[in-house]
Amino acid sequence: MFRRTSILCLEVLIGIVAVVGILLVGTAWRISQGPVSLKFLLPYADELLNSETSQVRVHVDDVFLTWAGWERALDLR
Repeated sequence: MFRRTSILCLEVLIGIVAVVGILLVGTAWRISQGPVSLKFLLPYADELLNSETSQVRVHVDDVFLTWAGWERALDLR
């Protein structure tokens, strides 16, 4: 009984690791193809850039996630 439960838990764990790995590889591939639009971040970007104490107002049209290779980090533009 204990052996069967352990094997089942190990199979579930391996499945979860495989799915997460596939998602990470797919995401890295998509980001490496070019900028990815993240329009759902626009309200947060506007709120962050337009604080109540600032005298300057900024309007953001879009937010992009870019990657310039292994020697650079991910950039939000």
